[in-house]
Amino acid sequence: NGVDGLEVIKVLMKMEPPLFSKDDVCKNNILHVAIVDDMKALKFYIDLDPSCLFKKDSSRSEPISLLEQFGACVDIQQYLLKRALEYDPQHHSIGTLFATYPSERESRKMRTVLDALFDYDDEDEIWNFIEKEVSPYKDLPILHRIIEYAPDHINEVMKRFPHSLFLRDENNRLPVHLALQKGLKWSTELVAIMNVNMSHLNEKDPVTGYYPFALAAEEPRSDLRTINYLLRMHPGLIESGIDDSKPTGNKFKRRRI
Repeated sequence: NGVDGLEVIKVLMKMEPPLFSKDDVCKNNILHVAIVDDMKALKFYIDLDPSCLFKKDSSRSEPISLLEQFGACVDIQQYLLKRALEYDPQHHSIGTLFATYPSERESRKMRTVLDALFDYDDEDEIWNFIEKEVSPYKDLPILHRIIEYAPDHINEVMKRFPHSLFLRDENNRLPVHLALQKGLKWSTELVAIMNVNMSHLNEKDPVTGYYPFALAAEEPRSDLRTINYLLRMHPGLIESGIDDSKPTGNKFKRRRI
């Protein structure tokens, strides 16, 4: 069982020379195996090498994503999220919350750890936990991740993390840039993202080179109401946006609004 196995590992580590070391945790995907063990084993291996929390196995899955396959335990999921945040709060997945893995239910669909958490516990309780653990890290672009992976929860994130409306991600993008590129349609959430700082609507997206109105006009996600609103807010950008909305190529075309 898990306890006996853990005791064997401790004996191997004390041998001369050691037959098990910190490096073996990640190298052999030990945490992926220990995930179905008890909390004592998990804590031991994570203490040895916390970087293994982000180690993907041959199926491109982090250890935490395996919990769905072997029967979810919310306490273990929350513990792993907490430890991942403590070890590397700047990781793209935000404590593995947005780590993706192949769905067991729907082929060719990717799921996030957040999806799994909502499957097995009350959503409000999950959000209370996330708010408690993420709030100490003020510069995490959680709104960007929600827009990208779970747009149905945008309002919840804006309510619990209002400062995230003003943050830039690792690519220096604002939430409005990502929301428009992802094709977020006209809604109270999109209006809030656009209106929170009108000066943001003057800024080109540093990734695509487009102004916000040009992002909204890209096919096949174009939304006429959003385009019209953005142009009315900043009519002076119309010609500049058409002329140099992107440094290279001619992808953007004039549209009648």
